[in-house]
Amino acid sequence: LCVAYDMTGEKKYLDACTRWADMMVDYQRQMKPKGAYYLNYGKFRQPGEDEGWWFVADASTIASAVLAVAVRAEGEQRKKYLDSVRSFARLVIDNYVGEGGGIADGFWSFKGEWWSSTATFGTFLFHAYAETKDPEYLKVALGCVDWMNGHDFHKSEPPAFKSLCPPVLLYVFEFYAASLPYLESGSPRRETAEGHVAEALKWLADNQKGRGAKTDWEYLQKAKTYMSGLPYVVYLLARQLPKYHDQVAEADRELRYVTGLLFPGGEKPRLTN
Repeated sequence: LCVAYDMTGEKKYLDACTRWADMMVDYQRQMKPKGAYYLNYGKFRQPGEDEGWWFVADASTIASAVLAVAVRAEGEQRKKYLDSVRSFARLVIDNYVGEGGGIADGFWSFKGEWWSSTATFGTFLFHAYAETKDPEYLKVALGCVDWMNGHDFHKSEPPAFKSLCPPVLLYVFEFYAASLPYLESGSPRRETAEGHVAEALKWLADNQKGRGAKTDWEYLQKAKTYMSGLPYVVYLLARQLPKYHDQVAEADRELRYVTGLLFPGGEKPRLTN
């Protein structure tokens, strides 16, 4: 909706965004611990409760969305949203940054650094740094890059790290795309990150059905719907790495395939998970 507003200038899109952001800030003010966002699904921690599971990974995507609204807001409204995301960042930085630079996932059975919370919180921090220039955000975000760079995407290390699969590609490589403007050209950190990007793009070439791949991925099945979001990641990576600009055409092909699944014969899409 934020992008729809950018492209059309129609205020109805931004109004919908601010109504949602206002709701999330209102929920946040009731949450324990201070700074947490209400996930608004399942039976996990509710506003006002001081027990129950709560996840940094999921909350970080909310923070990124509130930040996206803040960027387009003005005056006191902008300040309210920025204060909200700063409060969330403070909560996570003070409590969930691990010794290796990765991010733990909050109130959950696994207490160690985890791939998804590292990816989504790291993505949020890079965007938050771009807006606020808070050096602490950049320092922690680069630590997330170091943690992610230290893993082999061919190997699964449960539960901390999964090998390449659709959800890892979506969240981790959205994160890498956000990180690239802040990784010094030619540095070991940058070279390792770009090596992982090359590996991810090869996985996509081997597994996307829009390119003719013969795989078992069913795009509309629960937990496999991440496949339909992966063209977005390719667009992000191609924007940051011109040598992969040819991948835009491949992402377009995949997006047309997904559209065909959702609108078979031009009919309205079926409800899916």
